[in-house]
Amino acid sequence: MKTKSNSSQVWTIVGLVAFSVLAMIGLVYMFF
Repeated sequence: MKTKSNSSQVWTIVGLVAFSVLAMIGLVYMFF
């Protein structure tokens, strides 16, 4: 169960990082 919980947290962090990267790319694309 603990491994599953940790995996969930990891995937949540990965999702936030991916969203941030996409947002940055979107801003750069808009400016350029």
